Amino acid sequence: MAPTDLRSLMMTNHRLLSLLMIHGPMMRVDMAKWLGISTPAVTYRTSDLINAGILNEIGEADGQLGPGRRSQLIDLNPEGAYVLGIYRTRAEFELGLVNLKGEVVASRNLNTTLDYKENLDEIIELIAKDCRKLISEVNIPAERLLGVGVGTIGAADSQKGVEYTYRMQDGRITPVPIPTGDTLSRYFGIPIEMATKARALASGERWFGCRRNSFFLVHVHHGVSSAVVLGGYLYKGQGHAGAMGHVKASIDGPLCTCGERGCLESIVSRDALLKKIKPYRRVTDLYEAVELANNGDERIMETLCEAAKVIATACTSIVDVLEPETLVFVGPLFNSPKVLETIKQELDAHTFVGRLHQIEVSPSSFGKDAGMIGAASLVYSTLVQAGQSPDWPPTKLS
Repeated sequence: MAPTDLRSLMMTNHRLLSLLMIHGPMMRVDMAKWLGISTPAVTYRTSDLINAGILNEIGEADGQLGPGRRSQLIDLNPEGAYVLGIYRTRAEFELGLVNLKGEVVASRNLNTTLDYKENLDEIIELIAKDCRKLISEVNIPAERLLGVGVGTIGAADSQKGVEYTYRMQDGRITPVPIPTGDTLSRYFGIPIEMATKARALASGERWFGCRRNSFFLVHVHHGVSSAVVLGGYLYKGQGHAGAMGHVKASIDGPLCTCGERGCLESIVSRDALLKKIKPYRRVTDLYEAVELANNGDERIMETLCEAAKVIATACTSIVDVLEPETLVFVGPLFNSPKVLETIKQELDAHTFVGRLHQIEVSPSSFGKDAGMIGAASLVYSTLVQAGQSPDWPPTKLS
């Protein structure tokens, strides 16, 4: 079966597949209930998907509904499909081969000193070369590779095949397109899906992590960005939504790269925090700083918790306006339980919603693999969410 046929089959059965992605193994009779169709219809559809290698019968369900054969649990086949996830950071490219269960089966990092905008073809060629090595390592059949998902630094438009960098001129910000998607298409010949890093991370959480229909995600490392999922869908605004790093956190704070002062990114990003820590402890990166704080360095922990309070303050309006089911925080800063606890305490104390009920705060579900899984999930999301009504599948089954 060609990749196009496999994609078509998955899109035809998107409601059934998304139900399994969110809730895991199910009996056919339960699928029928939630899909609103007959059990024989579910049997017909699952048979097609089992024959195509997308689903598996994984064993008998507990209990017996009636006489005859015991009901079988149906689940996604991890080896049924794969997606290449490319996650671009300011330091490197994280490349991963991600299976249908959202698991990274092979990965590698690509470091290059080449300028991304000026040397795009050369960099994409290096990425393609490393990705082919990943596919060869796992021996993936070509027909099982559904596409390439890319987490970008700037805003992205998959339909146009571009991501954007930004140029400052006379106090205005001008987006400059970079043909990342079109260039990748020439090397891979399969669909390319792109989104900002934060949206990619949120997509990964939506389908393989927290699996919520409504949540707010904040990513802090070299920069600060965010993403909102409402009704199961990523909110994109007019294309540039999620620039949380440029939310004002201080009227007369440090100068930001955008030309303004007091932006959140200028106060809590990696470089800003390392600059504050440097006078009393020399550390090389934020991961090291967080590890030292977790192991008892009180001065570093105090600095990190002050940053946590600033981040929480920046989140208060979002919490009160949207009342998300949970807030997910991604990045090395949130490897500290005390940082997360500080954010939760601030939100509980200083938001209207927080004084009504407890606010759920959690770190990334995936650790170091979050970017690759998130990028790959952009392709899976396109296949199983096309035409879905909001809030499908339901977060809770009763």
